[in-house]
Amino acid sequence: MRDNHARRNDTAAEPPPSCAREAQGLGSMGIHNRENNEKASVLWTVWFCICLIPVVTDDGLSLNYLFMLSPVFVLLARGRVMRPPELVGVLVVLFSAIFLIASAYQVRWLDLGLRRLSSFLVFLSMFTFCLISVTPAVRKSFLYAVVLVSVWFSLQALVSYVVLGPEALAFTAKDKIGTQRIGFLYLLALWIAAFRVVQRGKARTQLLPLLVIALLVVGLFLTFSRSSIVALAASVFVFTGYALITARLSLRNLFVFVLLPVAALGAASAAVLHYFPIVASFYDERLLLFFVSGEVLENLEWAESSEGTRLVIWGRILEFVSDNPFTGTGYLGVWAIYGEGSSHNQYMDTVLRLGLIGAAAYFFLLFRLVQFLYRYHKGLFFGMVGVLVYGLFHETFKESQGAFAFAFLVGMFATNLRALSTARIDAVARGATRLTLNNVPA
Repeated sequence: MRDNHARRNDTAAEPPPSCAREAQGLGSMGIHNRENNEKASVLWTVWFCICLIPVVTDDGLSLNYLFMLSPVFVLLARGRVMRPPELVGVLVVLFSAIFLIASAYQVRWLDLGLRRLSSFLVFLSMFTFCLISVTPAVRKSFLYAVVLVSVWFSLQALVSYVVLGPEALAFTAKDKIGTQRIGFLYLLALWIAAFRVVQRGKARTQLLPLLVIALLVVGLFLTFSRSSIVALAASVFVFTGYALITARLSLRNLFVFVLLPVAALGAASAAVLHYFPIVASFYDERLLLFFVSGEVLENLEWAESSEGTRLVIWGRILEFVSDNPFTGTGYLGVWAIYGEGSSHNQYMDTVLRLGLIGAAAYFFLLFRLVQFLYRYHKGLFFGMVGVLVYGLFHETFKESQGAFAFAFLVGMFATNLRALSTARIDAVARGATRLTLNNVPA
């Protein structure tokens, strides 16, 4: 009796063969999907790394806008792309109107029609990733790519410095190693790595991110660009203020969120200044003494200096825009009114190309983007603070690698807008009177 009862229980506990085969099939499907997702993440990371590599002509023109092909790849792989949010559609219409009006009435630049068209299309590339759903996996690939490319360029600069030798370089290091095209990318990568340490909260388990931070700080100093250091200091200052306000003054929070990140950046900076004497001498003369001695004020009055030239160019820009407030140059660069060079300022360049109304719309989008990053992605927010400060002295989003980074962040924002819209529709369908945003995907 007991044996028969035990056999009946054993038989009842075993699933039918069909259910077992179904469970096995589901398990295999899960493994297959996971493998596909991992392959897709690797492909996205590689693709993003390629898109972040600057390709520049002898005339200083950026060429690597391959990221604009990303929606095409998604369309081929999935058969469809996403519909941009309404805000994006309004901005595209406005920016297109500026292009058409400027093309029609600025007859003196009719021969530059092709150049104007290419600049317009490059400008609209900021909306590339609005056609893609930027999932957490895709976002993670982007973060990895920014850090990997930045580390690669930091290593290149470090190796060049060691191979050429500080004695041979002297103050020619700025021309042989320095660059103004990568500094803002270092800042973005630096804060991505720093927030990995902050969020984990255990420094002893974060050796690799700490090493990455140190290497990126070295890369920043080896740009031999004062803008890089000023932007780094500004982002650290904003982060420290934020951390002091939100840490609630507990000893642990102060250590994890304030002292640890700032100390890591400070130690890396001190190490650079100690072991790279040429770097220390450069920034001592070109940055500290430059402001302390009052040389900066003298240079502002001297049109031939770097600072004086900037003021002259910015004056020309404001003068032109005052005469053409609705269109600016219609996407043509400062060379169209000044003959050569660049605006040396991301925001002046934007005002020149778009006019006052277009620039106001652009800055509104930038403001909304910064708000979004502050709410959902603190690491990218503080990185963006550094990039925005850097943009006061050089173009950032106009460069191909900057255009790609900006377009991806705008794509993240667009994905969030779609999620908010869907949540509102669902809330109305359920008869809800209020929408809680805390659970809306970023």
